[in-house]
Amino acid sequence: MPAVPFADVLDRLIDAGPGPSTTAATASIFTPPLLGPSHVYRFPKTARPRRRLSSAQRAALDTFRLAGASLVDDYLLSELKSAFRTLARQLHPDMHPEAGDFKRHRLATEFASIRDAYDALLKEG
Repeated sequence: MPAVPFADVLDRLIDAGPGPSTTAATASIFTPPLLGPSHVYRFPKTARPRRRLSSAQRAALDTFRLAGASLVDDYLLSELKSAFRTLARQLHPDMHPEAGDFKRHRLATEFASIRDAYDALLKEG
């Protein structure tokens, strides 16, 4: 099999652009041909936990979703933490020092509901 220029490999990996690379001649770096997709190692999918949510946890998950988080019913703990941190950055009153008193009070109320929902979702069973 002919060797493939390194620049062509980069072009395929980055944007899957067709045609030879313009830097192939100047790079002078050659690599062996890329292996086909059948030789690519695929990591096994991790099993998601099957969660039985109580009514309070279901309400907490709905609170997260209404606030803008995209959590599924069988969320991972890392996804929950990431969603909480994202919402906390958006809703914490200290992140909005230019806001007026009314808006800061509304943000504080929303942040408190998100924090309570997070605590409810952390509880197992």
